Amino acid sequence: MSRPVHICAVAARTPLGLSAESSAAAVRAGLCAFKEHARFVTRLGEPVVGAMDARLDSELGGLHRRISLAEAALDELATKLGVESHAEGLDASVLLAMPELVPGWRLEDESALAAQFESHLRRRRVGTKLELAGRGHAGALLALGHAAERVAAGSVESCIVGGVDSYFDMDCLGWLERHEILAGGGGSISGLVPGEAAAFLVVASPDFLRRRKLPSQARLIGWSTTEGPDRRSADPDFCGGELSTAIANAMTLARRRTGAPGLRAESIYCDLNGERFRSEEWTFAMTRAAEFLGDATRCRVATDCWGDVGASTGALLAVLAVRAWARDYAKHSLTLLWSGSYSGLRSAVVLEAPRV
Repeated sequence: MSRPVHICAVAARTPLGLSAESSAAAVRAGLCAFKEHARFVTRLGEPVVGAMDARLDSELGGLHRRISLAEAALDELATKLGVESHAEGLDASVLLAMPELVPGWRLEDESALAAQFESHLRRRRVGTKLELAGRGHAGALLALGHAAERVAAGSVESCIVGGVDSYFDMDCLGWLERHEILAGGGGSISGLVPGEAAAFLVVASPDFLRRRKLPSQARLIGWSTTEGPDRRSADPDFCGGELSTAIANAMTLARRRTGAPGLRAESIYCDLNGERFRSEEWTFAMTRAAEFLGDATRCRVATDCWGDVGASTGALLAVLAVRAWARDYAKHSLTLLWSGSYSGLRSAVVLEAPRV
């Protein structure tokens, strides 16, 4: 019998807040961080509209922005875990979702971020090993699934899962515009508003929670990732099978782990961001995975508040679900999270409210 898997701490740095709590509260209030960038303009000479971290210098490059965001979110997590009061620190692997490999973000940048972040992990005594766990929007949910499998199997007591991203690099914004992914860029009628953020979660066993005297903030009961064709084009071919398969597999696992064969997801958080192919894919997936969904038209998004946050998306969706239960405004005890990367990953995770 596999062990229960819990989320016991969350942290986030977003354009709307310096912590998980303030960021989720701002989304709940419907606040919007969109504004014109001080430096970047489109091909038409119009300022790029995005959601930027207010405390980061607009001149700071993409690599250094991502490092700053990731370190800030990790610092919050370290404080919440109280590592300063534990002589041994936290002996946990850190599964980090990285940005997609596009202009403005290369393998060399990925290596530089990993090296800098590992040094920060050691300074804060929060983790022992950094692992790349996927790229893009679906990367952090893929990482959540990997962490849940390890904890459930008893191979580890805890894992830290997270993601970090920022679109504010000249080459990256140029790529978005050329491929008609940037909202308003070059006459595009659909597209994303660029954002930036970092978020982390601690996934752990019941024994870990007891030792650290931490409450469960959610239970991980289902997870699945599939892989389809690369979607990095101006008008990607339609597909929906990969997303619906990921949702069906995650919900099937949730039904098995809870012993509830009729379990349905009534609350859904996702990465819809204004791109047409994502909306079309979700419409198709709703039909194919209908037996696992409640009212699937009532899915929740936060991209209209903090923009598209790339590789931090999955972790931030989990933060929103966890905070909804913590503040008692969630209407349902089961939440489905799903997201999809341009490079083909489609991930789904099912969370259950903590049992009081």
